[in-house]
Amino acid sequence: METLKTKQAEVPLKPSKILRSHFLSLGRRLSSWCSNNDAFTLGVTSLKTREGRSTVASNLAAAMVNLHSESILLVQSDLAGPIRRKAIGPGLVEVLLGDVAPEDAIAPTSVENLDILRAGAINDHEALELPLEAIESLNADLESSYKYIIYDLPHSSELDLGLLLAQQLDGTIIVADSNGVDTSALQRFQKKAVDYNVELIGVVLNKRQPANQK
Repeated sequence: METLKTKQAEVPLKPSKILRSHFLSLGRRLSSWCSNNDAFTLGVTSLKTREGRSTVASNLAAAMVNLHSESILLVQSDLAGPIRRKAIGPGLVEVLLGDVAPEDAIAPTSVENLDILRAGAINDHEALELPLEAIESLNADLESSYKYIIYDLPHSSELDLGLLLAQQLDGTIIVADSNGVDTSALQRFQKKAVDYNVELIGVVLNKRQPANQK
């Protein structure tokens, strides 16, 4: 694969050492599921906030680096999140609007071979008014540089924004808090995903307590 020359400063990223084996296991399962793809775009979403979606996305991205020894890109695409805060440098929003090129917004992280594209700032643009269809062409441009592109998506209640983004991806996993899975909400989300033509791969149960600590 071609190496993308990024221009942003390094972003510190600290994957969990305690959960490393769990994310390596998850990464192996996902790798076998999409083994026929030269490159794969994956979304990570959840039914609600505080279920550990971003933690799963970042740790999974780091695990994929260890498994494949190839460049991986983590995209912070929770576009409903940054509208109330100032962004640190350009990000996905600016790329979608055509204000900057991807290589001018992507930054390396402290994890070797793992790059990140932060969300950016929406400013006067509402999230749903962004040209989300440009995600597909963005992925096509980046797939020559990255084996996996992992999107940290908005949770499912954010005005269907997560599903609109997931439409452009090869597959999506749902993160759910194992301490209280809302099965009816999960079924509603699965039905809606079918309506949006989103490829659901499976559910990751987060925050499971180890057996020896129960």
